[in-house]
Amino acid sequence: MAHFDIPLDIPHAGRIADRLLTLLGRHVEETDIDGAATLETAEKIWALLFRFTGEDDNPADATRIREEAAAM
Repeated sequence: MAHFDIPLDIPHAGRIADRLLTLLGRHVEETDIDGAATLETAEKIWALLFRFTGEDDNPADATRIREEAAAM
């Protein structure tokens, strides 16, 4: 399995989560597919990460936040 050493960046992850939620919501609406469970999970990830988007640095508990988001 490939492994990439990418630095942890919770604020950037929050911006990505915001964009993905927007795109996913639009896709579900345009294609009329049943994406309720996927949207619910995307909203949970967004709620976890988005509050950090205005920060310059990772929060003190960045590793825990990363693991929680990955588990979702």
